[in-house]
Amino acid sequence: MSTVPKISSKFIDKLSHAEIQKVIEVCKAVNIDQPNWLLAVMFFETARTFSPSIRNGIGSVGLIQFTRDKKGVEYKTIAGRKYYLDELAQMSFIEQMDVVKAYLKQALRTKPKSFVDVYLSVFFPVAQGKSDDYVFQTSGLSAELIAKQNPIFDRNKDKKILKKEVEDYFREVYNKWGFDFDNEIKGGSKTPAYAIIAVFFYSVLAMYSAIS
Repeated sequence: MSTVPKISSKFIDKLSHAEIQKVIEVCKAVNIDQPNWLLAVMFFETARTFSPSIRNGIGSVGLIQFTRDKKGVEYKTIAGRKYYLDELAQMSFIEQMDVVKAYLKQALRTKPKSFVDVYLSVFFPVAQGKSDDYVFQTSGLSAELIAKQNPIFDRNKDKKILKKEVEDYFREVYNKWGFDFDNEIKGGSKTPAYAIIAVFFYSVLAMYSAIS
């Protein structure tokens, strides 16, 4: 049974048809089943604007907030190419989506199973595919330091972040923004193609009945 991507109307309202099609194209290229997952990441990272030029307080820029490689340089290296942050900021949405694709091709460690896995490819790649009780830490960064730097995710203020807390944060935020997080953002559902055809058929039938 063939299926088609299910995209939130709230995202569709903010983007052109060509931009939506570009997101779908990129998702297929990097093996993301649901365009909503990538759209939700970019919606959050751009403060709900989908602006490719938006910057945050530390100078990160664009649709997934590309960050400089290290202090003292003004570029992000992706697949061996240096992208200067000012260059990224001058790109259109569609142009920058090609850079997003290049980034995700190297950052996604496994096929994403959820929105959270796609978000983690941007925020904390090592946590992709881990269980809900996974604690965010590395050999060079303690759980306490990561929690201190990202207090929005430390839901119970116990000085550590669990993967489940990241999902809980986004559920609260997206529901507050008027989404149904579990059905529109988190889930992995697709709309069967036959259902789309049926809706179209009955719409045409209703229109014909109204004018006959």
